[in-house]
Amino acid sequence: AQDAVIKAIVDGAVANNVLTNATDILSGSSFTAPQVYTPGGDDRINSLQDEDVLTGTSAKNTLTATLGNSNDNGAETITPTLNN
Repeated sequence: AQDAVIKAIVDGAVANNVLTNATDILSGSSFTAPQVYTPGGDDRINSLQDEDVLTGTSAKNTLTATLGNSNDNGAETITPTLNN
């Protein structure tokens, strides 16, 4: 019974990966990529970036991304590495 509780806690922890303005290398079943501020805090940018590496760990993995206008804060094409 304890193994099931520990698994549920760990699964819950990795199921809510939120991307940042830095390079994100994450594993889990659910990823959220909101718009975030630059390190200087003066511009909003996409948190989903070319350098990110996201690895799904379940049979049903989800990426929820909010992407900005490419003229304002991002490239026209974003190419992160998405595994599984």
